Amino acid sequence: MSSRLFQRILTAFAVSVGLAIVILVVTISHVAFNDAVERYERETRSAVNVFSQNMDYYISSCVSAARAVYSDSDLLSLLTRQRETLPNQEDRAAILHYLKTVHYACSPAVQIYMACPNLHQSYLYDPSVLMMTYGGIDTSGETFPEFSSYLDICIEPTHQIINHGHKTLYFNQRQNEQVLTLWLPIYDLPKNSAQVAALAIDLPADFLLSSSQLTMDEQEQIFVSTQEGRIIAATDTSRIQQDIAQLLTAQALEELGSRRFTVSERMLVIAYDIELQYCNWRLFKLVPINRVFDKTWVMISLCMILFIVLLILIFLINAQHIRRRLIPLQKITGYMQQVARSQSWEELGSLSDYMHYEDHDELQKLIGTFDWMMKAMEDYRIKQYELELAYDHSTYKMLQAQINPHFIYNTMQCFATNALRRKDVEQYRMLSAFGQMMHYAMVLNPYMVTLRQEIEYVERYVSLQRMRFGSQDQMTWHAGPEALRLSVPKMCLQPLVENSIVHGKLFQEPGARLEIFAQCSGDWLCISVRDNGEPVSEQTQRQLREKLERLRRQVRSHDISGEKDYFREASAGLEENGRSGLIGVENVYNRLLLLFSDVEMELYANDWGGTTVDLRLCLTSMKGEQTHEGADC
Repeated sequence: MSSRLFQRILTAFAVSVGLAIVILVVTISHVAFNDAVERYERETRSAVNVFSQNMDYYISSCVSAARAVYSDSDLLSLLTRQRETLPNQEDRAAILHYLKTVHYACSPAVQIYMACPNLHQSYLYDPSVLMMTYGGIDTSGETFPEFSSYLDICIEPTHQIINHGHKTLYFNQRQNEQVLTLWLPIYDLPKNSAQVAALAIDLPADFLLSSSQLTMDEQEQIFVSTQEGRIIAATDTSRIQQDIAQLLTAQALEELGSRRFTVSERMLVIAYDIELQYCNWRLFKLVPINRVFDKTWVMISLCMILFIVLLILIFLINAQHIRRRLIPLQKITGYMQQVARSQSWEELGSLSDYMHYEDHDELQKLIGTFDWMMKAMEDYRIKQYELELAYDHSTYKMLQAQINPHFIYNTMQCFATNALRRKDVEQYRMLSAFGQMMHYAMVLNPYMVTLRQEIEYVERYVSLQRMRFGSQDQMTWHAGPEALRLSVPKMCLQPLVENSIVHGKLFQEPGARLEIFAQCSGDWLCISVRDNGEPVSEQTQRQLREKLERLRRQVRSHDISGEKDYFREASAGLEENGRSGLIGVENVYNRLLLLFSDVEMELYANDWGGTTVDLRLCLTSMKGEQTHEGADC
């Protein structure tokens, strides 16, 4: 048995440990994944902030350098005046110096182009060879952005580089290069608001991503797009000029509308809105999930391996401890099986002698409790045997005692018959009433009768006492129909009435009054027996209250070990009180306590000059079923 129990315990423990490991792995993986994603997103956010600051700086530098023309009055005058002839060498040198100044402020520029309608010429500066070419303006094919103020700036999305009709030395080698163009107007200030020139700065597309460390791994992909979704810069240059919707799913784009990152097709997608001084872009970063989780997973794996090893060690230690604890249980089981087979506890001795267990724990308490239980069972078996002998003896005495009452009852019936033959009606009534009383008292079953039957029995008893004392006074009683139908213990009122007649000397003087009152009040049956005989003394009242309270506590405690003492004390009390006139009261109270859990009895001197006994029986606390003839309270 212990082996099977040990296996079940180990199985349950192993399952619990396994579930704990699974739950822990899932929980830690989920938490670690979220933490890794958030950490990665914070690192990317820092890089994006650097990127935004760099872009603002470069664009602001280009704008500031381009607007330096307003501080060069000679150059501004050259660009604003209408000329019929083309600029000379000195004028072109001034323009070249201006374009070089702009390039110094924005060194990544691939080329700088300026169109001057008033001069009927355009100029293209190539920083790679530090040369400027000039030529005419193709007003039919070339278009420029429209500006409404000298403060306007236009950033043209990434496109293939164009030479604006100029023939340069290295243009054929980079004609497929992707550039981002920054357009700025030049106005005639402060004379009027007419636009006199347009400046275009071509920045390489890879310049956007090379200005800051946005990627930390070669597997990471960066895409910069306009607010409309057109990609203007990317680590994968083949994606430039495509739409971002071609790169991401519709669900991913929808989720990125409400939060900063999402997971799509095993890729972590992070999106940022880049708000620059002169434009607004969106940046998307795509990285494989495993790259985000790699470093964290290595750390978690080491922690999980260590934790699992510790759990296995704990499991083995607890398994050994459980096995050591189950060995005493196996011995206890073997001892109980031997006791069950031998049917004798004394042959094997106590369990503490059978097995020597020295630890002071619950098992030792179990062994002690088992020894006490076995001894109690042995004592109970002996007690049951003694009770069976006592029952047989009492049954014999009861059968023998029934002979005399039946003989007396039959004799009384003969006397009554003879009195009736002699026409002595009064004598016949006395003998007949006495015979009926004896028959009522001799019949032990049922032990419960209706209150009406008990009152009728009391009336017969009172009629005999009236004949005895020659009294003409009557007993009166008042009880509702519902109370008369309730069941009460047999002979519960007669002893109380007998006290009134014998000890209260009720019928020894004329004008005797004896009244029985019964009614239902909720779950209680209230019975009162009142007379105008001799009143009970205060000392007797106090002694009776103490005795009744002691009997109530003993019955309620259900003290089996003191049962003999209880009945011995109760019997001694009855014998002693028989001389003081309280035997009937205590007898009734004792019997009521055995049938009802809640009984109240009170004995006191009344305003008639006699004694009143009040009884209150809780009908719902009766130990058994309350029987009646069809009505309840």
